Amino acid sequence: MGGLGSYLLLDSSPIVPVVPKCGLSIGDTLAKGGVEKFADSSWKIYRYGGNYADPSVNVLVYSDDVASEVGGRPGCELSVVDLPPKNAPGTDWRIGKVATDLSPFLGKIVRATFMLKSDVTLELPSGTVYLHDGKNVIQTPVQRLDKTWKTVQVVAEIPNEATAMELWFRLFLGAPALSPRDPKLFVSAEIDLASREDLASYQAGTAGHNQVGAVVHSEADNFGPFSSATCPVVASQAFLDAAGAGYKDNKWRIYRWSGESKAPDVNVSLLPNAGPNGETACRLSFVNGPETPRKGIDWRIGNISPHHGLKGKTVTFSVDLRSDRKIQFGNSYIYSYFGGPIGSDGIKELGQNWITKNVTMDVKENVTTAEFWYRLVLGNSTIIPGNGVIEFIPKLRIEE
Repeated sequence: MGGLGSYLLLDSSPIVPVVPKCGLSIGDTLAKGGVEKFADSSWKIYRYGGNYADPSVNVLVYSDDVASEVGGRPGCELSVVDLPPKNAPGTDWRIGKVATDLSPFLGKIVRATFMLKSDVTLELPSGTVYLHDGKNVIQTPVQRLDKTWKTVQVVAEIPNEATAMELWFRLFLGAPALSPRDPKLFVSAEIDLASREDLASYQAGTAGHNQVGAVVHSEADNFGPFSSATCPVVASQAFLDAAGAGYKDNKWRIYRWSGESKAPDVNVSLLPNAGPNGETACRLSFVNGPETPRKGIDWRIGNISPHHGLKGKTVTFSVDLRSDRKIQFGNSYIYSYFGGPIGSDGIKELGQNWITKNVTMDVKENVTTAEFWYRLVLGNSTIIPGNGVIEFIPKLRIEE
């Protein structure tokens, strides 16, 4: 399964049932804000090995000697015992705190500070610390650790309509490409309130990280039922040359509409080297898909490209897809749209093996737009089950 935050805290999730109470420090500004329950709660561990055994990481409360190095702050000692092969796709291991009472955080700017070190110089290409509010994921990469404590922060404004408050340190996502493979890590965390100036400074300093990371969509990006996400396209040079200098290959739009009922929700993140040929995959972790038919539903993710130079060309839009489990679709397909009839290729079922869908269309001289979409559901249709994880790799090329 794998995935992000509360979307996958389900009965079927591989959540480790017993985790030592490693503790969480509370800053002065939050100390009297009713967060003691959050601080005192047990940490949660999420682990998933895909087609292999789940990653094995022993977790202990670290010693008083280690605590003295960080001013007496409590924390965890993580000893990596066994991992899936370094190129195994779809794996995940993370440790975090999940609040059951959101009231101390709603409408506030929160700063989570993680202090991390390893007993060796450690490369963790997909390591991150992140905060999840039920809709947005704000993260900071942690790609290298050594014997010196490293401070990593996440600053986020928790909206009043937030449905979760989760803090996580992710050891890896996608392929467990740790080097070396058997490190020992030490993790301490603190949560506090921050100022709007702190938030602006953090956003300026990590904008690039979050653009390439797991940020799904923010209120600033929303327009009507649309939101935006970062998702790379594997585009041939001929396509890039034809599409024109204004072409952007990473900004996708998510359209979610379900009439008067609750629309499906989706987290979008990136999985480096996850594709069948080592491509970066776009990962869709979704909830609230229609397991029973809902009238008027429309749910899709797509790229709208400048059409300069595509007139008279033959364009192929292809997508490699797979899912964490068997997922059946009532009306799902990829399609291309150039202002006239669409071209499409249907998707009835996904599983853990990659499949490829293709649409090839001739672009007319009167083209008014160039749009490439993956539609998960349309109309009075279903997705069974209504939650899961889909990985997809979109590709565009000009046929010579």
